[in-house]
Order: sequence, then C-alpha cells, then structure tokens
Amino acid sequence: PRGSHPIRRWAAVAALAVVGAAAWFFLRQPPGSTPVPEDISVIAVVPPSGAPGDTALSRIGRDLAMLLSANLDGQGNLRLSDPQTILAQVGGNSPTLPEAQALARKLHAGAVLYGGLVRTGGVVRADLTLYRADSSVALATLSASAPSDSISALTDTLAWGLLRQIWRGRDAPTPSV
Repeated sequence: PRGSHPIRRWAAVAALAVVGAAAWFFLRQPPGSTPVPEDISVIAVVPPSGAPGDTALSRIGRDLAMLLSANLDGQGNLRLSDPQTILAQVGGNSPTLPEAQALARKLHAGAVLYGGLVRTGGVVRADLTLYRADSSVALATLSASAPSDSISALTDTLAWGLLRQIWRGRDAPTPSV
C-alpha cells in the first residue's frame, strides 16, 4: 500500500542516523585507546594536609580523600587505590611527597594526588597536584575553594578539574557521588 512508504523511509532515515551516530562515537576515539593513560590509570589519593593541630581541617582532608576516590573510581579506565588502606597507612600523619609516592608504589598506583588545605574564615581551599608515583613530574594541578560545610562542592570541583586535565579523547565525564 501507498501509506507504508513514508514509514519505511522514516525507519531507514532513523537507522542511518543511529549508524552515523555510532560511527561518529567510535571514530572520535581510536580503537584500543583509553581515556586516561595506562601508566597513571591507578591513582592513590593521599588526604590533603592542613595546619598542624587543626583537627577539623584534618577531618575534611580525610573526607575529601574518601569522596574524591569514590567520585573518580570507575570513570573510564581510572581506578583509585583503596582510600581506607591509604588512611590506615598514613594514620593522622601528613606524609611528605616522597613518602606519599612510596605509598602509591606500594599500592601499585602509577600516580598520587597530593596537596594541602588552607582555611580562611568559613572557606576551605584545596591545592592538589597529581604526581607520577616514580618521579616529581606534575601531571595536573588543581585548586578549589568552598565553604567548610560544603565538602561535596569542593570534591566535585576537584574531581572535574582532574578529569579535564588527564582525560584524552572524548570529553571527560562529569563525576558525581
């Protein structure tokens, strides 16, 4: 019947659109490539340190390490070292960068996210750097500020910033807890 031809045409157009979209998606990223370079696809997040004796800032650092790990783990080929293991290893101490890198290597991570926290009034600023676990090469630098009672805003800003800097290929995803 004559009425079925437009339906067939629309079905053919829809099928071509799906095939075209799939081809575009796969051609944007070469086969076998990974969103994050393999040598840094495992990251250890060391709790950022704050002023000595500031227990509230120390708690924020621990929470930030836990939430960043949860936010980033599984984004593409990105894997995060177990944050509980890292917290148990560092205890209440603030490791130096070489100590943090040694811990990352012990946990078979290729990179370590390391840095500090500063509080000014009710605002906390995090300054973090992603380093290779085996050298002092900085792969990404991040800085974000948020009210001290809004750790999720701080976490989201840092996670997004890190992904934007290390992601290759298609646009980096937007992580969320």
